[in-house]
Amino acid sequence: MRYRILILESQTLFGKALSALLAFDEELDVLGDVRGVAELQAYDPAPDVLILDLDNHSEPIRNLIEAVRAALSSARLCAIAEHLSPNDIERCLEAGIGGLILKDVLPAEFIRALKIIAQGEAYVDPRVAGSLLRRQASASIAVALTARETDIIRLVAQGLSNKEIGLRLTLSGKTVKSHLGRIFAKLKISGRTRAAIQALKTGLV
Repeated sequence: MRYRILILESQTLFGKALSALLAFDEELDVLGDVRGVAELQAYDPAPDVLILDLDNHSEPIRNLIEAVRAALSSARLCAIAEHLSPNDIERCLEAGIGGLILKDVLPAEFIRALKIIAQGEAYVDPRVAGSLLRRQASASIAVALTARETDIIRLVAQGLSNKEIGLRLTLSGKTVKSHLGRIFAKLKISGRTRAAIQALKTGLV
């Protein structure tokens, strides 16, 4: 399985370096790196994942994400940044970004995260998201979940795929999917990203 990757990076040197790094992985097909949103529509077929550097932009993050989605609606978005405020992190997650990663991540973990995002699952860098968002916790969801469901939502928030969660907890992929369905129903949410937000906000991770 190969995943098409496109990079939106305002700094040419960093964009080229990132392209070269990802090109070494046999499962990633790097379509290129562009400097602005206007260049995104030129790519056909569209990428599976667009890497969006949130640094060095004058416009608000929400506006930038909306402009990217208007130009390239089918791609999953993976935002990277050197540092983000708690408000910026929450805006990214609530905008439906598939991944949020700090730039000092190890290359192997970055590539793993891109593949998780390309498969339609969420990846949130636990180092910053956990420490920042849990400060805003106002209620606990732990009482609504069983011990097994709590274990699973913690692993979702850490960016693990269903397969990886199954291996960690000795469960089949089908069982993990069933647990996630019950978790979503109990918390009245839809999707892994919202589950990750809930877990991070309430200090489960």
